Amino acid sequence: MSEFPEDMPTYFVRFTTGLVSFVKEELAEIGVQNFIQEDQRTLLFTYYENVSNLLNLKSVDDVFVFCGNFHNVKHTRDALPLIREQASSLELKKSSKYCYDVRGIKPNPSFKITVTLLGKRNYNRFEVEEYIRQGLVEKIDWQFVKNEPGMATPDFDLRILMEGEHVLVGIRLGENPLHRRGWKQHNMHGSLKPPVAWAMAKAAGIETTDHMLDPMCGVGTTLIAAAMAFSPASIAGVDRNPEALSCAKKNAALAKVTINFQEGNTLEKQIFPAQSFDKILCNLPWGKQIKIKGTIEAMYQDALQEFFRLLNPDGNIVVLTDQIEALENAVRKIKHGNITHRYPLRLFGSGPVIFVIKKV
Repeated sequence: MSEFPEDMPTYFVRFTTGLVSFVKEELAEIGVQNFIQEDQRTLLFTYYENVSNLLNLKSVDDVFVFCGNFHNVKHTRDALPLIREQASSLELKKSSKYCYDVRGIKPNPSFKITVTLLGKRNYNRFEVEEYIRQGLVEKIDWQFVKNEPGMATPDFDLRILMEGEHVLVGIRLGENPLHRRGWKQHNMHGSLKPPVAWAMAKAAGIETTDHMLDPMCGVGTTLIAAAMAFSPASIAGVDRNPEALSCAKKNAALAKVTINFQEGNTLEKQIFPAQSFDKILCNLPWGKQIKIKGTIEAMYQDALQEFFRLLNPDGNIVVLTDQIEALENAVRKIKHGNITHRYPLRLFGSGPVIFVIKKV
């Protein structure tokens, strides 16, 4: 097992598959230069600046202090004693000092163990949790708390990521996962994770002089993420569902951002004058949770026709959908814009794409 490098503060972030370019760019903006290791959802790096900067990242789901690796952890049950042995070598108190730098933690802290297993094994995550607990119990005076629903949040979350024979170990830097934004308290099924919403806003290239619209805004996640990160001149959101709009207004109030919300259906009524907006962002219906009339491609054509009517000549549209062929066909048929960027993701068990469409 690799020891925690005391003179090299090391962290890793977890993020939605497909957002790695956004994550690297944001990390570079705060001074991260040395990326050590990456896979589809994880990026390991060293960072010597103010550690609290990591808790302000918008592109990631969570950030952890790196504690070490376990090696040669096979899929058979005889791996469990090896896991316990390697867990006993973890220097958790040394690693956790960075957590103390950014939040208040009481003496004799509590901790839980969260295990993620990838690949078929002859043991389960609860057994891994128990063997790791056994390996730690004589080394630290922290109070172990079982990882069960409804339990109070412990001081530390020890994260164990197991893929193949490799195990990555870290302690969550913050008290809660980063994707749980304090302002997103009112939700409906299928609403976007804030990091994905932020990535859409980033891909749009929003500027402080821009007028922005989400014509199917749901609970307002995309609008609020854009407002907080990029401060456009004005923001409007429309949705036909009054329950969703009620959630959006409450979330915006918690975020302390000003958004013009309106109830309506942008495909049935021209709510705004032509060329009212510089950026239009939309999580389009995927034809699953929201019923649509006719084909999904026809609906996308109608939507894009209206979006382009509302868009200024130099504006662009950013949409998210897993109906990739339907979206591409719709863009091609209406001939008002070109797809300039595609960012394939893994989200909700599907493979949606963030499309950036430039008006022509």
